[in-house]
This record gives sequence, structure tokens and C-alpha cells, in this order.
Amino acid sequence: MDIEIYTVRELDALLREKAFWFQNVAPITRHRAQLLVANPRAQHDDAVLFVAKDKGEIIGYRIVYPDTVYPAGEPLRIGWGSAFWVSEQRRGEGVGRLLFQKSLEVWGGSIGSLIQSRDAARVYEGNKSFYCFQETVGYQFVVRLNTLYWVRKRVRIPSGLDWVFAPLDFVFNGVSGLRRRLWAVRRKSLENFRLEYCREIVDSEAVEFVQNHNQHSLSRKTVADLNAIVRYPTSLATPFTDVITSRYYFAIKSHRFDYLYFKIYDLKLNLIAVVLLNLDGDTLKLLYYFCSSEEVLPHVFDIVLLHALRLKTEVIVSYDVHFNDHILKSGFPRLFARQQIRKSFLPLKFRDLNFQRLKTYDGDGA
Repeated sequence: MDIEIYTVRELDALLREKAFWFQNVAPITRHRAQLLVANPRAQHDDAVLFVAKDKGEIIGYRIVYPDTVYPAGEPLRIGWGSAFWVSEQRRGEGVGRLLFQKSLEVWGGSIGSLIQSRDAARVYEGNKSFYCFQETVGYQFVVRLNTLYWVRKRVRIPSGLDWVFAPLDFVFNGVSGLRRRLWAVRRKSLENFRLEYCREIVDSEAVEFVQNHNQHSLSRKTVADLNAIVRYPTSLATPFTDVITSRYYFAIKSHRFDYLYFKIYDLKLNLIAVVLLNLDGDTLKLLYYFCSSEEVLPHVFDIVLLHALRLKTEVIVSYDVHFNDHILKSGFPRLFARQQIRKSFLPLKFRDLNFQRLKTYDGDGA
């Protein structure tokens, strides 16, 4: 078994080749590779893709996302574990452990994890060289009923019976929709504010605004970082089978995927917030937000929730404690809320830096 390592520079060169992407198994999608290459915090020689091969066949891969964090006010280079896959036929043979150890070795032990699957979390929990620096309570706020989706999580439903659940959803969502409209009318979320939508931020006012209000976050994301995330999404909407995505076993298929970037002004056109949302299928996430003061937070959150209603999203997913508290206390109409825990891990050598004081975002780690 061999481990092939690709740096940012090498991955950039591969973007222009065809053979790499049309192997039986692709270790990364082209659009995810573009994000790694365009990442403003990455250096040309950063190792970002680790591929396990046996007799020329890809049997596993791991992606590391380069970042800079500021746990004590000074910049600290680190890589965040991202996509991680091992062939079903080779699981239990130590392929994942070898990929994990190799990436850790190449990065000098400076690799952590902000967002991971349950299987990946167990890898970190079982490694005595790591510790959980943050355990965050998150929620799935279910706004619209999709009975088929939730039933399929527990039992297999034949495709010919899909229609059975549609009438129930139609009636239930019609009634709950009245509650959502009444909430929006009472809150008058946009009455004293104006919105500006954009694909990326280029104006000096917004650039300076984000710079002035990102000092207490873990990564201090700049406008350049956010623009790269929007320009090079990790997923794409795939109405039909994608020839590369079908070879990439970490891909999440979705009927729609987009980022929604907007600025919020008061009636005097003073900038009070910059917000980045992610729409993935029927799920909405608040990735990043920067506000002029804590007093405007409730208004910003109301506007985010108004977007959830207008976009007819079914679920709002959030690990942001302030946003979650607002949803729970504002009377925002929802069907139910599922609590979930997300653990973040770092090497023991960083324990004295007190990372747990700092805020992470749902967009960190790309």
C-alpha cells in the first residue's frame, strides 16, 4: 500500500488534466479542488490531498484544509481534517489509520477537526494525542414537514409508495404555513432595514466592516476567505448524475446548492451586518455573520429566519449558540427541534492555548 501526497501547487496542475478525474475512484471533485487551490490561507507547498493506493487502485483518501487561527492573538498555522474515505472492501485493514498518521506527520502534528462524521470523531476520540477542545450543542430546527425523508431514516420505503406521504405533508404544511406567515407579519423584520445581495464583497466599506468585527473568532475570516468559499463551493447542485461526482464517494448530492451573501443597512444606509448563508437542498445554514453591535443581533437573526421562510427550507441547522437561543425564545414557528452535539479536536500540544474560549463558525473548515 502506498500513500500519494499532493500539494496545492500539484493539485492546481491536475485541474488541467483529464485522466486524474476519470479514474474508477476520484479522490476529490474538481470544484472542491478549486477551493483548496483558491484558499487564501493556503501555501503552494501545503499538502492537501492524501491518496492510499494498492496496486494502482485508489482505496482511500483524506483532504486537509489549510488555515490560520489566532488562539492567543498570534497567527498559528493548522490544517483541518476535511473529507475522509476508505473503500468498503478495505475497511478494518488500517487504511484510514495510515492516511491519518501520514497527514499528521506531514503537517508536523498540527492537524485538528472542527466538523466530522461520527466515524471520524471516533478516530480522534481513540487517539491519545488529541483532546476535545470544544463540545457544541447544535439543533436541526424542522420548519416544514417531509414525512418521507424522516421515515426513510428508519425504514426502507419502496419508490412506488412515495405518493402516500404527499397528502399528509400538504395538509400539515398548509396549516403550519399560516403560523409562519403570522410570525413574519408580527415581527416586521425588514421594516427598518435594507438588504443588498452580492456574489462577492468588493466594496471597501464592507471589507473594512468585516475586518473590524472578526477579531474574536477562531479563524478571523476575511472577505478574501469568504469570497473564495462562495466562488468555489464544496458541493454543486446535481439534477442529473455527475460523471466525476459519481466517482467521488464523499460527495453530497443535492437538488440545489448555493451561497447567499447579503449586507444589511439601516434606513440611513449605515452598514450594520454582513451575512453568509448556505442553502443545501432543503437545509439552510448560517455560516458567518458580522454585526456592528450585539443590539442588532436579534434583527439580523430575524432576517435570516425570514430567508428560511421565503426559500421554503425544511430544516435550519445551526451550532451557533446565539442564533439557537434566538430561535428557541423568539417564538419562531417550527415543528420540532433535534438536538445534536458536535465535537472539535486538536493535538494535545495546543492544550495550553485555551481554544475553548473562542467561537467557531458553521463554515470553518470549509
